[in-house]
Amino acid sequence: MNTKAKKRFFLANLFNFFSIRSKLQSILLLTSFLSILITGTIGYISAQQSLNKSVYDGLTALRVRQAGEVEDYFERTQTEVLSLSEFPVVVQAFKSLKAGYDQLNSPESPAPQGDKKLEEFYQKDVLPKLSVNGGESSPAASYLPQDKAGKYLQWNYIVNNPYPVGDKDKLDQAKDGSAYSQAHGKFHPRFRRLTELFGYYDIFFVDGESGDVFYNVAKEIDLGTNIKDGPFAGSNLAEAFRQVVESRDPNFSTMVDFKSYQASGGVPASFIATTVFDGPKFLGMLAFQLSTERLNELMTVNQKWPEVGLGKTGESLIVGSDLKARSTPRSFLENPGQYFQDLLGLGVSQQEIDTIKKVNSPIALQEIKSPAVVEALKGKKGTEIFKDYRNVDALSSYQPLNIGKNLNPPLKWALVTQMDKSEAFEPIQKLARRLLLASAILLPLVAFISNWIANFFTRPINRLLEGTRRIAQGETDVQVNVTSQDEFGELATSFNEMASNLHGKELTIKEQLAENDRLLLNVLPPSAVERVKDGERDFADSYVNISLLYAEIEGFSELIARVEPSQSVLLLNELVGAFDESAETFGVEKLKTVGTSYLAACGLTVPRVDYAKRIVDFAVEMIKITQRFNKVHNANLSLDIGVHAGPVTGGIVGKSKFIYELWGDSLKIAYAIHSSPDDDVIQVTEPIRNALENIYVFSSAEDKSVKGMGNSAMWQVNYQGYENVIDVVAR
Repeated sequence: MNTKAKKRFFLANLFNFFSIRSKLQSILLLTSFLSILITGTIGYISAQQSLNKSVYDGLTALRVRQAGEVEDYFERTQTEVLSLSEFPVVVQAFKSLKAGYDQLNSPESPAPQGDKKLEEFYQKDVLPKLSVNGGESSPAASYLPQDKAGKYLQWNYIVNNPYPVGDKDKLDQAKDGSAYSQAHGKFHPRFRRLTELFGYYDIFFVDGESGDVFYNVAKEIDLGTNIKDGPFAGSNLAEAFRQVVESRDPNFSTMVDFKSYQASGGVPASFIATTVFDGPKFLGMLAFQLSTERLNELMTVNQKWPEVGLGKTGESLIVGSDLKARSTPRSFLENPGQYFQDLLGLGVSQQEIDTIKKVNSPIALQEIKSPAVVEALKGKKGTEIFKDYRNVDALSSYQPLNIGKNLNPPLKWALVTQMDKSEAFEPIQKLARRLLLASAILLPLVAFISNWIANFFTRPINRLLEGTRRIAQGETDVQVNVTSQDEFGELATSFNEMASNLHGKELTIKEQLAENDRLLLNVLPPSAVERVKDGERDFADSYVNISLLYAEIEGFSELIARVEPSQSVLLLNELVGAFDESAETFGVEKLKTVGTSYLAACGLTVPRVDYAKRIVDFAVEMIKITQRFNKVHNANLSLDIGVHAGPVTGGIVGKSKFIYELWGDSLKIAYAIHSSPDDDVIQVTEPIRNALENIYVFSSAEDKSVKGMGNSAMWQVNYQGYENVIDVVAR
């Protein structure tokens, strides 16, 4: 055998000279090394993908949530303005204030005082502010109201108002003895409170024929002007008025996009408006002025970006179809100096920068143009890496916003949630460093303990493998018995804990599924639950034999005026909670409460033969509950209750947050007949009267008009066995 052959033979048989222990140690070392290398590589790739997905998913989830909040905010505001326009107090206030305004314009009314001081006020306080905030330099006469009443109101409620600018709304009534001021003193506190509760900037009443702005809450310089041909005829408030007048539809509402509004000092404003009717008569426009504050709160999460996962550079922005900002960029709020420096670096003109500084807001001024914005305005959604409006690589999650679904056309906005790429993927770089460090520590450790592990390697592994196979086959109640105190013992303990956790989670999931079914039955009829669980949403159910109750708590505003806001919530919860308990006793289903109104039904999810009697008995019990509440709290509350029986249609409304909603003429009738000049009155329709005429005695009463349905006959009934006489009005 030659030398080369001997060497090959020696190398081929070298491993045979090692002991079994050495062979096992060598195999363990080699296997461990390869395992660390392969596992580390796969782990890094998997973790990289997971981290990437986590960052993408986080931005997308935040974007979707904020989009829903923004769309819900505007949809809710449109619903609020529609609902308020139908409230009797709004119609009464509209008519009373308009009558007072017309009286001020009559030839018999005295000429307005302080014309000269009014003009001096404009020269000194108004025109300089308009100039500072980007307004055009115009003579004071071009902004002054042209009619006598307008000047009268601006003198008494703006110039001669003892409160400073910004707090002019605190004046309840001018001491001039006019009919307008008397009406103002009666209704203004309510509307001022409304703006505070719902976060509106201002509320307007505008005459539908003349276009006179005869009332607003904030008492800015648009009060008393004419929206048709006055100084603010070119504003977006005027555009809202034009749409309202063209519509003259009781169910019409509109929204106009944010735009600089000179009456508010050039600050961007949006308006949501609707029609006001007195029966069939069109009176004019009710409009809410929206500021940018609420939108910024939603987009910046009250400037708590890190708490929602946006780190140091992340932000959410809304951009209009004109590529101008509709919410404030993060850098403007955190570091204005750097923000303006960045704008200069991006080529923004100094004039535009000065305008943003003067108005103290980039909304409707700063152009935000990036590929993400462009894609969103095309109606697309996604998450990609783009150059953002600062020309910085950013992970951008974008989608269009559906604002004003019933507008024609709706507003086209884009929402972009983004984070600088360098920050978004920083955890991946940290992971790579940690994996290298872990490998460097693990390899010597494996070499050191491989000899000790060899003696105990086979037996515990077999047991663990058996347990793993049982887990893989779907068996979760698995325990592995390994008595050693080494790593395999710890691994066995961890395995047993994992198996116990899996078993516990399996039981928990089953319990949660049962709880979900129960919760669905609380908010949906049984017939709808199975369809919802199967993924069906767009369906409607018809109900024929049900009764509806609409109740309004009267006098609650006077009660809460005497207590703290937190106490008023407790009082309302106490009263409504008692109604809820009583409803369950009578087999009546509460549908919802809105403020001090209460809507319930009988025979909806559970058919009831005596649905008419149950709902009336419940109505009487509500009055008793209110009377007991009055005694306990020394209150003077009363109820106006309308009860009707008839068909309704029900279905699921909403996508991310859904409810089971009812609609139809029956709801409209129950609401329309509930009001009464007397206290604690139950008013019912003819189907209720017919169902109960063998139990109760009815007598004819004065006719009542139901909006859109003409006059209806009325009856009264005396219930036997109750302490008080309950007037029951039947249609």
